[in-house]
This record gives sequence, C-alpha cells and structure tokens, in this order.
Amino acid sequence: MRFTSLSVACCFCLLACSSEDSSSHGVAASAQELSGIYQVTSHTENLDACSEGAEVTAAGYLAVFTYDVPAFGETWLGAYSCASEAACKDLAAKWPNGVSYEFGFTFTKGDRDQLTASEVSTGYTSAEGLCSEPTQEAHRLLSVADGQIRIESEITVGDDYQGKDGFCTTDAASKAVQGKSCSRFVGINATQVAEL
Repeated sequence: MRFTSLSVACCFCLLACSSEDSSSHGVAASAQELSGIYQVTSHTENLDACSEGAEVTAAGYLAVFTYDVPAFGETWLGAYSCASEAACKDLAAKWPNGVSYEFGFTFTKGDRDQLTASEVSTGYTSAEGLCSEPTQEAHRLLSVADGQIRIESEITVGDDYQGKDGFCTTDAASKAVQGKSCSRFVGINATQVAEL
C-alpha cells in the first residue's frame, strides 16, 4: 500500500514523539461497543488545507479495541491499520508487544458516540539541532451509524525551532504551534465487518 508522508508522520508521532492530553480521564465503558474489525471504505488526506482532501490508497482494515493503560489508570481506545481480518485479530491479540501498523490513532476521552484525543509532536531533528514541522493534532472518532465510524484528524503545523541540547521537546513544540491554524486534514470512513 502507498501512503503520503502525512500518514507515515501520523504513525511516527503516535508511536514515538507524542504528548497525550494531560486532561484525559480515559474512555467510557460504552466505548467497548465500538470494538471490532472495520473495513476502510474511504480515506482522504489534505496536506494543504483543513478540509476534506483527495482519496488515497489505505490499508484495507482497522482493528478497533479498548485497552488498559496502567501508567495512567485509564482505558483508551485504539484504531490501527491492518491488511486483513486475520491480521487485525493478530494485532489485537498481541497488543502492545510485537505489533506493527502503517497508521493508527489512540483515543483517550469520550464514549461510543464520540471519542477524542490530542497530541503534540516534537517534529524532526536535523544535524544542526533544528526541530522541523512540529505539530498539534486533534483526533475524533465518530459513530455515524450502527457499525459505521468516521475518524477525523485536524493537524496544525508550527514553526521550526531550535532544539535544547540537541533534543526537540513537546513544550517547545507547543509554543511553536501557538497562534497557528489547522492546515492539514485526514478523514477515514469504515464499516464493521467482524468482531474481535
């Protein structure tokens, strides 16, 4: 499958360099009702504006499930790409150890009707210590109909900034995006095809 740099960047940020919203209190028990294997019916990305973009080739399925996060004493819901129903089941069974996916979203608040999360990405470090493309991302998962979900991600890109002692930090990245408007958008629609 081919993805634009935005998809890859989203995945990298979720895995390696994000700072979850500190006001999170976990998802409601009703979010468990959304768990399942979903087939992606559309996936759009807009790298130039905060609105629906062009269709892109996406992974065929999403594994959607809740899991406990002992460090925060909360339950979160994740939606992670997988190539087949079997691959989705394998990912959920192994989570979080020994899994891989091309893109994914982690939701930390809300109920079965709407889940949300926000994160700050530090950006990418250059040899000169410059941190480029820091982002602030707001994600939503909406239950639009029985067995159908929509994921929306609004992404704000900040100014490049100088790292501290060679490191990019979420605090500096947060300041770099202040006053900026959303400039990128991802939209994904999916229909449940199996249970997990």
